[in-house]
Amino acid sequence: MAKYTRDQIIELLRAAGIPEADIPTMVGIALAESNGNTDAQGDQKLANDKWGNSVGLFQIRSLRDPSKYKGVDSLRDAAKLEDPVFNAKAAWAISKQGKDFTPWTTFNEGTYQKYMDGTSTPSRARGPKVFKGKGKVLGNLDNIFGTPDDEDVISLSFLNTLAELSGLNYLVADLNSGKIQPEAAQDIIRKSKFFQENVKATRDALLLQKTDPATFNDTIENYKDEIRQTFIDAGAEYNEKQIANLANKAVLFKLKKEDFVKIVADSVDFQSSYLRGLANSYATGIRKTAASYGMTLPDGSKELKTFVKGKFTGAMSDADIEAVFREEAIKAFPNYKARFEAGATLDDVAKPFKKDIADTLELSEEDISYSDEVLKSVLTATNPKDGSPYAMSRAEVVKLAMNDKRFDSTKKAQDMLTTPLLQLVYGRY
Repeated sequence: MAKYTRDQIIELLRAAGIPEADIPTMVGIALAESNGNTDAQGDQKLANDKWGNSVGLFQIRSLRDPSKYKGVDSLRDAAKLEDPVFNAKAAWAISKQGKDFTPWTTFNEGTYQKYMDGTSTPSRARGPKVFKGKGKVLGNLDNIFGTPDDEDVISLSFLNTLAELSGLNYLVADLNSGKIQPEAAQDIIRKSKFFQENVKATRDALLLQKTDPATFNDTIENYKDEIRQTFIDAGAEYNEKQIANLANKAVLFKLKKEDFVKIVADSVDFQSSYLRGLANSYATGIRKTAASYGMTLPDGSKELKTFVKGKFTGAMSDADIEAVFREEAIKAFPNYKARFEAGATLDDVAKPFKKDIADTLELSEEDISYSDEVLKSVLTATNPKDGSPYAMSRAEVVKLAMNDKRFDSTKKAQDMLTTPLLQLVYGRY
């Protein structure tokens, strides 16, 4: 028999995605219904009845043959309900996402209330300030789980990273949306398996600081160098206090390089007008790749920031970024889908057309941009018979260019007008 304590049920409900506001009620119902016993079976029924036993933490009534009842079998399958997380999710669904707990007798009779004591998340009189800004990570992080003072400023990106490390990814979205406050998130993280395991690691690190300060300080300095370089690569502002705070947290929470890279990245706006360091090089390369597909990424555009951040954190490779531009080019110029999929850029596709148009109009190839009407007509040509995408031949491109008004002022056009006249004159004499 697996019997859960109140605290274990709280963690289970959080893992099932139940909102904090509804956890006290659901803990009370679970303890009143099953006393925390995940194997509890009740409400034995006659063989001819469609209903089976009530199963698990929330004593959810199962169906004898759930396959016969469409729409409810996903919630009423006895085998699935033996899984406490599934049982909790099923209870949440049956309660209409916390709007109606009347399906449980213990709720209607009020007996669940005596089991609610201690289930609500404790709140502190003062919560931490949260900072999100450009190019900075601020705050006294040493007391992140202690009592805050007036100087406490906790980096939201650091809290997000701890949530991810703790396997509580849902907290990240809830923190950023404001659905859950940082102080509540801290309490959840504090009770997580990750944090509990790292209490020992933290003590070991602090013990090392006392027993072998030279080794501890060397470790701190190595982290400082890596974190400092991360700020420089991101083109972000920093000060040595911030570097020291992050280095201490890296030791205490065993953060990896990708963890504090993400912390820094989450605090940087990545707007190329002020980017420096490696991030600026990424921005330059990304804009160059975009241009090869006929696209412009304006300074400060959301797309450019997203690509630079993705590249900086390792979430996106050069190939990933180019694939985005390739898909956009295929949408804009479906005539050349096969060429794009074979690895060609729009520059590769357009180069011979640019040359033919430039030669015909007696211009340089640099004068033929993707906004040129002739080139746009070539790249987006359609079959006049059925409107399908059509790849023009180079002879057709020349003919199209000759119909452009700019052709009238070329030497070729003048020769084409004067040659018949001269032939006529010389023919008479």
